Amino acid sequence: MMSESGSPFRGDRPETESWAARVFAANAASEAASGSFVGSVWCGDVSTGVEAGTQATVAQEVGSGLLPVALLAGAGAALVGGLVWAGVVITTRYDIGFLAWFVGAATGLAVVRVAGAPVSVPVRVMAGVFAAGGIIVGKYVIFVHALNKALNVLSAGRAHSVGYLNTHAMSVFVHNFSSIVRPVYALWVALAFFAAVRTAGGRAIYTRRRR
Repeated sequence: MMSESGSPFRGDRPETESWAARVFAANAASEAASGSFVGSVWCGDVSTGVEAGTQATVAQEVGSGLLPVALLAGAGAALVGGLVWAGVVITTRYDIGFLAWFVGAATGLAVVRVAGAPVSVPVRVMAGVFAAGGIIVGKYVIFVHALNKALNVLSAGRAHSVGYLNTHAMSVFVHNFSSIVRPVYALWVALAFFAAVRTAGGRAIYTRRRR
């Protein structure tokens, strides 16, 4: 994962930067007016003042400027992640389900990076839905690949390949979803959803247990 110092979005957060500056100035002015500098922002306690009463402002700043782009980035990450996962399954011929966790994590991280801050619960749920959709798209790609392989064998190589955007193939996949997609895929979808919700909320991909 890219470190914060190497993030391409670090220097491109005008909404977040201006919001932080306004909060700092407001707190400083309040402390100066009261004549008390003990435990104030001047003593390095900026985060406490920010988290105590400005979470709504954070949501407003993200929602008004970067939220649509952040959601678009999350959807793109989910799509790319699902395609990568499908490619791994097709190449290795193993259904590596735990990769769904990384698809979800990539989706949530994309949302947070572009938004510049952890997002609200409804947006986290949307990130989870995107991640789950990425897994379903990946399964569809695997299905079309298997379909083309079967057609090639049955027709001795004379049949035309079915494209991934073929509407008939999509219709067959949707109407036979329960028989094409094994029940274990519910676990992979859930993993992707949970990982996206977790990371979109600013939490680590996983937490080590203290010994």
